[in-house]
Amino acid sequence: MSNDQGLINLTIEIDEKITLSDSNEKLEAFCSGCKKLSWMVTPQILALLAGLTEREIFRLIEAKLVHFEEIDRVLVCVDSVKEISMNSSTKE
Repeated sequence: MSNDQGLINLTIEIDEKITLSDSNEKLEAFCSGCKKLSWMVTPQILALLAGLTEREIFRLIEAKLVHFEEIDRVLVCVDSVKEISMNSSTKE
């Protein structure tokens, strides 16, 4: 579709499929915040799943808004992020 100035407006849609195949990127572990077994993932994977940037994930960690464990690497509790998402959508 073109406009009066001869420029073309172009819309591109991208479908992505994320497959977690590396066991270092996710694991089911006891979350000390939830007090139950939960899926724990790296901030990089969580950013992809949640539609956020890695920096936003680290801000949530630094603000203690999500549960995380730091052993060999940082792993974030997926359930705690879901809880934040549910709470923010009910406030709107």
